[in-house]
Amino acid sequence: AKPARMFPCRPLVSPPLPRALAAAAPVSVRRLPWASTSLRVVRCMAKERRVRMVAKQIQRELADMLTRDPVMQRAVLPEAALGADRYLSSLTTIADVELSNDLQVCKVYVSVFGDERGKKVAMAGLKDKTKYVRSQIGKRMKLRLTPEIRFIEDESMERGSRLLRSL
Repeated sequence: AKPARMFPCRPLVSPPLPRALAAAAPVSVRRLPWASTSLRVVRCMAKERRVRMVAKQIQRELADMLTRDPVMQRAVLPEAALGADRYLSSLTTIADVELSNDLQVCKVYVSVFGDERGKKVAMAGLKDKTKYVRSQIGKRMKLRLTPEIRFIEDESMERGSRLLRSL
């Protein structure tokens, strides 16, 4: 089996013919052997360098939103709206951002330091604000399509700090 060839982003179907030409002669659509069966799905693979650059930019924008955007701060720390200390129950950081090669899915690894209740509240707040985050990323960055954001809890930093404390 040959690997699928990558081509620039363009639909596999040619644009429709004008009515005069379409009525005059029947048009046959030729399927290429390596093309997918669905003609609507077009996969565009970005270059690795661009994927890394966009992922870094998304990470910067998300970190900026966590520090400056009051909507995100209330989502992560609901007690901050009541005037309590900002880091009362948890401290949330963006550990890593992975972006798919077609720039359509963005996995955001979030590290939350704090008690169990603070972790649950922070992750639930972030997952609740997924649509808001996606819209803000779309406004802040110039991309053809804004990627789907998925928040995933990352416990590697907390495990590392526990290991250092035990030594």
